[in-house]
Amino acid sequence: MEKWRRDELDKLRNELHRLIDKEKNLISPKVVALSQKLDKALNAYEKAKNKKNRID
Repeated sequence: MEKWRRDELDKLRNELHRLIDKEKNLISPKVVALSQKLDKALNAYEKAKNKKNRID
């Protein structure tokens, strides 16, 4: 998988951890929104990875 995608996932994950530490509230709208963004990125990454590895 392309390095930039993994880098972007790491960036989002780190950003989420920093925001959680700052907000001190896992249900903060900002935390929830960023968590959903990370979820979507992870799903897209896995889908692309599975598509690349699938043998037809």
